Amino acid sequence: MICMKKNWNLVFKCVLLGLIIVCIYKIAGVENKVEDLVMNMNSRLSQVSRDIDSVNSSVSQTLEAQSSLISDSAWQYTDVDIDKREVTVHCSVSPKTYNPGITETYIVCNGVEYPMQLEKNAYTTDIVLPLFSHSDISGVLFKENGTVSSQKLQWYFDPRYDCIPIITADFSGSRQGQILDDVYRVMNRGMVNININNNTAENKIKEVNLIYRENGVEIKREAVDISYEGQTRYINAMSGNTTVTISESQDFENGRYSYLNYYLNDTIDISYGNTYEIYVEVIDSYDLHYEALCYVCGVDENKNEIMSSPEEGREAVIKDGAGNVIYEAPY
Repeated sequence: MICMKKNWNLVFKCVLLGLIIVCIYKIAGVENKVEDLVMNMNSRLSQVSRDIDSVNSSVSQTLEAQSSLISDSAWQYTDVDIDKREVTVHCSVSPKTYNPGITETYIVCNGVEYPMQLEKNAYTTDIVLPLFSHSDISGVLFKENGTVSSQKLQWYFDPRYDCIPIITADFSGSRQGQILDDVYRVMNRGMVNININNNTAENKIKEVNLIYRENGVEIKREAVDISYEGQTRYINAMSGNTTVTISESQDFENGRYSYLNYYLNDTIDISYGNTYEIYVEVIDSYDLHYEALCYVCGVDENKNEIMSSPEEGREAVIKDGAGNVIYEAPY
């Protein structure tokens, strides 16, 4: 009898344990469903929020368009004058209502009002802007019988970056320095990477050179082969592969590139106290010369190695054909 009672207690405990396990699984399942419901609800709320933002933006744009005094506006660069360091911008605005011969229209650029002329239902004008400065057009004014109405515009111009290339360069590879009795010997093997950001179809890259300078004095100059065959040869030499192809984005025939390379594999000896630099020189169809520092090495008089410079990889200095600096990045 005592034995059966113990058995029943054991069975009861096992059943109770089983019920507890089942309850735990059910609770876990309910928790998972609650989490799924919460995630689903959050997702729907996020979508509703996005939809509301989209509707608000659409309504705002519609109200803005309805309240605007103009139905259309546009601008474009029409000329670059390197000698004068100027660009010309053609501006056009189409007012919804106007009285020919009575309505006077002015566009406000850098705080100055420029008169516009009526041409085929649009008022236009050409404005000359400095090539190497920021400019903005803040609005257009309509003057009629002593009444002035204004329409806000937000046009920003940075001709230096819009009209002529941005050039940077760097060296990627290995350079090993060796301190000898009389000189510092450096063995280089790697790729000079020339990065070109050219936003205009008119301006093209004509020529690229490497300029070697010691203590700022030019000691050697080498031409970079910017043909398809030359660029392929550099890349294959660096990779040890003869099957590497150039990106189709490169327009070799028309002188438009997004990047160029030069395979550097040489040994140089530098006197102690001297610094050795390599610049990339890019010459465009405006005869502007862009000089970008891509490599620095040397040893000071105490035989301390100089293997880099903060100037490496910076935006190129721009010179005219006579070698005068006409632009240097402010950073």
